[in-house]
Amino acid sequence: MDNLLENTFTKVQWLALLMLFQLLGIEVSWGQNINSSEHSNAPGSGNTAIILDTVSIYQVDEEIYHNKVVPAARDLDLDGIPDNEDDCPTEYGTVRGCPDTDDDGIPDFQDQCPLQKGSLEKKGCPESDMDGDGVPDAVDKCPESAGKKNWQGCPDSDGDGIPDHLDKCPKEAGMQAKNGCPEG
Repeated sequence: MDNLLENTFTKVQWLALLMLFQLLGIEVSWGQNINSSEHSNAPGSGNTAIILDTVSIYQVDEEIYHNKVVPAARDLDLDGIPDNEDDCPTEYGTVRGCPDTDDDGIPDFQDQCPLQKGSLEKKGCPESDMDGDGVPDAVDKCPESAGKKNWQGCPDSDGDGIPDHLDKCPKEAGMQAKNGCPEG
């Protein structure tokens, strides 16, 4: 195959050329020495791969090279994941090539709450917290009354330092020794 281009390129020229090849969906490989006499067939139709050495660029049609097929790997959305491995090849994304708006590791197309961080178990939705105290209802001892995290989500209505779920007298300040009830 004829040498298509022989020239000394600057780094900027190489980068511009590589970006052009990527936009065209042409795979580019570096440092593979090709004996051009081994590839004397004219290019046919199909995917194209470009193999670069330090001086020359050779165009090789999709064929077996060193007993391996050299397919053209495309990345249309430029997210760094080849389209054949990208679950969302036309959208830039960070999770398997797909967008993840809330950055919870669950791609938006599988996330039932794509604007709120959530768990995989909850299909991307946050744990429910009816009282809004930051303690998930599943572990909140008082899920209908906002409380402190260190008291398992329960409040201390009388301010005696004993959370209501452990306080025998939650409406009256008391002593720890009396389980939250006043002396008397």
